[in-house]
This record gives sequence, C-alpha cells and structure tokens, in this order.
Amino acid sequence: MDNSNLNSWKISSAWLKDGVSLIPVRDKADSKFPAKTPFWGWKKYQEVIISEAELFQQLEKFQTTATAMICGKVSGNLEVIDVDTKNWEGMDVMLFEQIEKLMPKVWERLRIHKTPSGGKHILYRISDKEPEGNRKLAWKEGEKEAALETRGEGGFILSDASM
Repeated sequence: MDNSNLNSWKISSAWLKDGVSLIPVRDKADSKFPAKTPFWGWKKYQEVIISEAELFQQLEKFQTTATAMICGKVSGNLEVIDVDTKNWEGMDVMLFEQIEKLMPKVWERLRIHKTPSGGKHILYRISDKEPEGNRKLAWKEGEKEAALETRGEGGFILSDASM
C-alpha cells in the first residue's frame, strides 16, 4: 500500500470508528458509470455500518481508494450541507460569513471539507430529531442545478479520504 492509499485508509478507518457508514465508490468514471458512484446497491449500508475488514476487501476488489459517507440515522444522524460553487460562484463565502456572524458558537463546531469540484461540504450531526431526506435549498437565478442542498437520510457524499 503506497502512502496516498495508506492515508486514505487511515481517514476511512477513523470515520468507521466514529460511527460513520462508508461504501466504496468509483474513483474515476468507467464505460458505464460516472465517478463517485457505488459499485453495487448500498441500501443495506443505510442501516448497517460496514466492517473495516469488509471495506478493505471491497476497496481491494474494486481497485479504488474512494469512499462515500452515508448520511442519516445509520451514521449517528449525520447531515451535510453541500455547497456547489460551480453552480453559484462565491456562495460559500456568503454563507460562511453569515454563519460566523450570526451563529459564532455553531461556526466553531462545524467541520468543513473541500470537494473535488471546488465546493464545500459542511458536516454536522443533529440530536433533536431524525435527519430528513435530501433537500435542494438555493439556486442562482438562471441556473438549473442547486448551489445549496442537504444530504440526509438516503443520501451520501464523497468522503475526504477520497480527495
């Protein structure tokens, strides 16, 4: 295992220990499927967290280091705000300034990851209710794709182990 694979594995292992459900995904597109898509049905892992041994075996089998984090109840009520700056340049700056200004205690506790496309994922867990499903929150005028959306129950995001 080379250094980049070892680092990816350390990050994935830490997420599993933190109670986050992971699945292997394509690290690049192939003739039938785009990058970031699962190799098989992942509904099971919306209810059960994969073991380290099984995840390692699947990553080896599919020759990938890319993993996706399953959001929702299975991962300790994990929700994510997906900020797609490709659909609204500067949305992340506007959003982060407002969160920091209006909710400084929340801002201090957020975990933010950069995405491969240059966007951001804001990860957090909720405790007062069960996570909702994925929701589109904001679009730039004239754009078809949302610039801001949630990933909750039934959703997943590319893990930072894959970047």
